Amino acid sequence: MNIGFFIYPSAAVNPASNGIRSQALTWKKGLEEMGHQVGLLSSWSDIDLGLLDIVHLFGPGLWLKGLAGELAGRGRRLVLSPILDTTKPLWAYSCASRLTSSRLGLVSNPGLLREIRPYFSAIFVRSAHEESVFVRALGYSPASVRTVRIGCRFTPDPNEGSGKIERSGILHVSSIYQRRKNVARLIAVCEDLEVPLRLVGDLREREDGGEIRRLLEASKWAQYLGVLNDDELVKEYAKAKVFCLPSVYEGVGLVALEAAAFGCDVVITQNGGPPDYFGNFARYVNPVSTKDIKAKLKIALSHTTQPNLARHVCENHSLRSSSRALESEYRRLIEFGAIK
Repeated sequence: MNIGFFIYPSAAVNPASNGIRSQALTWKKGLEEMGHQVGLLSSWSDIDLGLLDIVHLFGPGLWLKGLAGELAGRGRRLVLSPILDTTKPLWAYSCASRLTSSRLGLVSNPGLLREIRPYFSAIFVRSAHEESVFVRALGYSPASVRTVRIGCRFTPDPNEGSGKIERSGILHVSSIYQRRKNVARLIAVCEDLEVPLRLVGDLREREDGGEIRRLLEASKWAQYLGVLNDDELVKEYAKAKVFCLPSVYEGVGLVALEAAAFGCDVVITQNGGPPDYFGNFARYVNPVSTKDIKAKLKIALSHTTQPNLARHVCENHSLRSSSRALESEYRRLIEFGAIK
């Protein structure tokens, strides 16, 4: 198959730590390993769209309406991975989607997603929560909303023995400055537990960035390692006892999947998609409860679900299994067309 990927424009601002871009590139790698051709499309591309079997768009935003409308008008077969990270109740999301009016200049992301339904052959969601937003709040046909779980960018080589590694401390990887990542609360919990915390990721002077820098300066237990490359990140996965991602909401928690594959126990938010990916092998937390985060970290530091967690992730959420599921959905659309 010949497939083209478009991603939302602002992904270009900070590409190294953009999760949506990472998801698209992971699927590109997996599909190409299976023999398919995947082109990364933009206004600068010089690709004949008529040669593409599927055009796959990634990310939410107002950019979708014009591009999807133009592509659909040219007869392209379109699919969308919306990547919705929302904590809004379904009724509120539904109401917001109905208050949009192009004539009155009232625009919202929920309204836009309702409006562009006719353009897409299928919507590819990552979890049951995301599916419920499209079916129950936005009125999409259940048949047109397909769950395609994303996979790890990399997993351990089974032929390489990890040896006896002394694991210790807690690891957190994210866009640390983002308020929804809940890093300030995590630092406070680790101070109380007197357990080392290593932080990896982008730390800007936005949202919670300033507060986190102040907390790091005063902390005896938290250390900021900066933005790491993949080889450096794998080394951190291999020596941490627990990976903690207590976000207000996570669509998946891809870095937590990777950490789990490399042997970390996982403490992660209960909100969003993580339960679909980690099953009974992770400890789930209420992200607004410092007490709950502390209690679950104490359990994870003294008890383990490994190696069962790593086996679960490698068997069910590998790059190969995820790419095969995506390929199957593409083939279904090519052979049978859209199901509205």
